[in-house]
Amino acid sequence: MILTVLGVGIFPPLFHYVKDWLIGDASAQGFALCQDIFFTTLFSLSITVLLFFGNTYIFNQLQKKLPWRNNVSKRIVLEILLVLSYSTLTIATLSFLFFETFPYALPFSQFLTENVVFANTLTIIIILIYEGVFLFRAWKRTLLQTEHLEKEQMRSQYKSLKDQVNPHFLFNSLNALTSLVHKDSDKAEQFILQLSKVYRYVLDNGEAFSVELKEELAFLESYFFLHQIRFGANIELKLDLDASTLQRRLPPLTLQLLVENAIKHNIVSSEKPLIIELFVKEDLLVVKNNLQLRGDREESSGIGLKNLKERYRLLSGLVPEFKINGVSYEAKVPLLEVEVME
Repeated sequence: MILTVLGVGIFPPLFHYVKDWLIGDASAQGFALCQDIFFTTLFSLSITVLLFFGNTYIFNQLQKKLPWRNNVSKRIVLEILLVLSYSTLTIATLSFLFFETFPYALPFSQFLTENVVFANTLTIIIILIYEGVFLFRAWKRTLLQTEHLEKEQMRSQYKSLKDQVNPHFLFNSLNALTSLVHKDSDKAEQFILQLSKVYRYVLDNGEAFSVELKEELAFLESYFFLHQIRFGANIELKLDLDASTLQRRLPPLTLQLLVENAIKHNIVSSEKPLIIELFVKEDLLVVKNNLQLRGDREESSGIGLKNLKERYRLLSGLVPEFKINGVSYEAKVPLLEVEVME
């Protein structure tokens, strides 16, 4: 910054003398010219340094006592008045001192007018640039803070949604275990062992906003095994997924929720086996099952699908689709590219 101030102070007189020398209009030669250049440069530097530090002090005090966000119009008017007043007084004082100390060919009134006009014009330009840079940085800083606050708010909302999913998943798993205990104690024991593995996944991904599809599929394999203990060959899971899609991401427990809904709302029997298919179509992961609704379906709270939609909204703004398509039910969830909240 100091070098910039010195450069601004030295440039005008040097430019003036170089211009006169190039066009052959120099009024002094030899020692007199060097003396003239020295005193003019000293005068220009003195004005530049005093104006820079004085106006910087004015700006800093205004920023403390009258920030831009409080009253823009009042701030602009007051800053211009203070800067011009200080600059004019400083230039007039220095002009008088230098005019009395060093001989100048032109009248004092002309000398003073030229200095005031030039220096004030330059000061206003510099102040506008300085304020523009300051306001731009403040705007950028505010924008970053706003983005940070929005992201933190999204993190908080998303965590709340995840905290809602975990007990919901455990509640449904315990319900399934309850019905199995009375029917087959051996299968119930296997169910408990597999459930502990499944819930380990839930705990391990408790802080994750999204997981890779391959992780969800590994989890789904363990989760689906729980239902095969209950239903045997009456339930089937078909996967048709390309290896290139396994790195894509989705919210944790998405597949568990969709498979659970299919099992909960449909008949699963030897006469009507439930077939659940997973495949990718146009960047959407499709979970499809044959539609054979139970007559005694349990009343659904709707928490699961609403929760999943809200998590997708926070993560990406994308919306999953759930619809009946002829004799089947399809859930289509977007596959994400990256972990957006990290």
